[in-house]
Amino acid sequence: MSLVRDLGRSRDSYENYLGLRVSGVTQKVVRFSSMLALRADETVTPSCSGLKIFINVGDVEACYRRLVEAGQVASRLMERRNTRYFECNDPDGYPIVVFERLTWSR
Repeated sequence: MSLVRDLGRSRDSYENYLGLRVSGVTQKVVRFSSMLALRADETVTPSCSGLKIFINVGDVEACYRRLVEAGQVASRLMERRNTRYFECNDPDGYPIVVFERLTWSR
């Protein structure tokens, strides 16, 4: 669970830019899956040390376009072996790697 200062802003970022689907909501928590949840805590200074969030998506280029068109900062799209990816930060500074596994036609 990641602690965030502004739950609405963080939810918007993960849901609308990265394309994650919300699976549960309470007053203080937004859950995207059993693997990722955001919890509101306006008093906390998030510590990003040693943390990197990896998000597997079906269309990394579409996610990248949404971020760039919204004026968000992201690395360039990169490719390594069978993975296309880019890096960005969420509104609280948590580093995120958004990636898509590539399939090869033979």
